[in-house]
Amino acid sequence: TRERASTARPSAAARAPRLFLRTFTSTIFVWTAIYFFLWFIALGLGLPIGFWESVFVASLPTLASTLPFYTIGNFGLFEGAKTLALTLLGFLKELAISFSFLSHIAEILMFAIPGIPAYIWIALRWSGAKTEETPSTLA
Repeated sequence: TRERASTARPSAAARAPRLFLRTFTSTIFVWTAIYFFLWFIALGLGLPIGFWESVFVASLPTLASTLPFYTIGNFGLFEGAKTLALTLLGFLKELAISFSFLSHIAEILMFAIPGIPAYIWIALRWSGAKTEETPSTLA
């Protein structure tokens, strides 16, 4: 029998802890960024909210999105959940609704601005599209 070379790739079982750690770390980083993003939006709009309150306000729409209500961009569901969270924290309904719409639009833009060019770049790369030069005709 042939012995495996020392450069052999680790088995799936050996990669699992590293994959879990990498995934867990990335998830914590992304959610922390989302919480801070929402908190900074709230502070920028003059909404007197603490960081842990913003964690609650950001998490409730995510939990609500597991409900079987599907709309384009989750409009309505996110705003309703954020409005509910803010009113539970004691904010006026009008302020909660306004903040909910503004923060949801800001969140969509936060992902769309880098996401659309990245999607186009990946789509072009996967399709193998290359800029082709047309030969010039001589008259």
